[in-house]
Amino acid sequence: MGLELDFRGRLVKRLLGGSSVRPIDQVAREYASWTSSPRTIEDIRDPTIFSLPAYIAGMIRCTGPSPKRMRSDLDEVDKWRERIYQHFQADLGNAYREDDRLMQVLLKSKTVGTGVLSFPHPRICWKPLAPFEPMIDGHRKKSNKCKQQWIRELSVAQQTKPSVGTPESCLYLIERVTGHNSLWKIGIAAGAAQPGDLVCWVRAARQIVIVRMDGDWLQIVGTAVDPKDLWGEGIREQDFKSHEKLELIVDVETAYILMV
Repeated sequence: MGLELDFRGRLVKRLLGGSSVRPIDQVAREYASWTSSPRTIEDIRDPTIFSLPAYIAGMIRCTGPSPKRMRSDLDEVDKWRERIYQHFQADLGNAYREDDRLMQVLLKSKTVGTGVLSFPHPRICWKPLAPFEPMIDGHRKKSNKCKQQWIRELSVAQQTKPSVGTPESCLYLIERVTGHNSLWKIGIAAGAAQPGDLVCWVRAARQIVIVRMDGDWLQIVGTAVDPKDLWGEGIREQDFKSHEKLELIVDVETAYILMV
């Protein structure tokens, strides 16, 4: 279903406006104005929704500054390097090398990270369709620990910085939920991303999305840059384990916007 949906969506997009039409430009205003509570999906036979096969790449351990601040604020760079040291002491050399490569890309291009999209008010929430229990308990424990640390850091930051509107894209550190080595350690996500969120690769759309677990419910809160695309190393389905599969439930608008 996911592959068929992707094919049909891309065909309609091309016929309507050619390759120059950007779904983000067309749909972003609707997402920005959406303030209602997400619709809970309990019947997957609903004709207004679709399922997209995805894989869980990992969980966000912490978020950092925007790409813009990383290019212009050396203090932020030093603080970010300290976070990398705290989270990846067992594999610090590879983590620093990945960060160096990302910084080189950020310095060469000011557009990196500008295409990600936050969904401040997700349109749909759903319960996992496939057996997800083996990963839930472990993820919840790690997620709660990350969120508690994030809340403490956020409360300190808000005492010194004014609040802003729509958050910019931000850097993040990722940990694989299953305990295997992460496919990448550092990435760029929509500003809505928080520690504890899941980073998922949508196979059909070749897109990275951020999924949040709220109790037993899941919801898509934004998109992210595929870090391997930044240096020409695409993600492959065989990079994942079979138990890392996750079916995402989306409406038409969300499905369309993921096909950029």
